[in-house]
Amino acid sequence: MSRRVRDKLASNRGESLVEILVSVVITGLAMLMLSAVIARAYSVDHQTRARSEGLYEAISRAEARAPEEKLGEGKLTVTFERAGEAYYPKVEWPVSFYGQEGLVYSYGERGTLP
Repeated sequence: MSRRVRDKLASNRGESLVEILVSVVITGLAMLMLSAVIARAYSVDHQTRARSEGLYEAISRAEARAPEEKLGEGKLTVTFERAGEAYYPKVEWPVSFYGQEGLVYSYGERGTLP
């Protein structure tokens, strides 16, 4: 341990005003950064909830459509790759296509996951 630190620990003198101000500024900055992180997390959570609600609404609308509005059926093919090489086998899910107002919706049939 350095002599200066030993002398400081052995003395009865308190902390200087500058040392206290520096510690208050550091604590304030830490609290400011923490509040910014919390605010961003809240914002991301709000956006995610809004997107999820939109997704569930679209799925509900697609499921509520009459069978004559069905455009067709097909298969969705998913391949997982790592560094350009497939490391899981190719997976295919049956999906149904629905369309309206220039939009095409697609979702998997219930209970069809492999």
